[in-house]
Amino acid sequence: DGAEQTSRSGPLEGHPMDDLRITVTGVRIIDGISAPIAYRIAASEASTKACQLAQPAKMEPIMAVEIIVPDEYLGSAISAINERRGRVDKMVEQPGYRVVGAMVPLRAMFGFSKDLRTRTQGKGTFSMKFSHYDVMSG
Repeated sequence: DGAEQTSRSGPLEGHPMDDLRITVTGVRIIDGISAPIAYRIAASEASTKACQLAQPAKMEPIMAVEIIVPDEYLGSAISAINERRGRVDKMVEQPGYRVVGAMVPLRAMFGFSKDLRTRTQGKGTFSMKFSHYDVMSG
């Protein structure tokens, strides 16, 4: 119980931990001295120390972004993605415009709508949806 509570409350910098397995390999019970709270505290301290030794990583949501821009604004759209630590992974050519697919951290997407409209004189559009979690950079 103590180890489980610690992982939920965030043993490292206050962030909860996921995909975690804790195995208790032994417990020594001393009649008249052992108390349930002592085991909870011991398990909590042990799991915090184990988490520190495991070198955990912070994860962040990565969004699949699709941008539709006229051909003449393609460079501006790709620059906007690159500036946000995004990675272009597909480009489809259509008559007069391009569809660009990219993976971008969610935290970098704030303000993107205004930036894209500015760079494309209001002619560019985009949509995004959650793709996966990845190790947070920076």
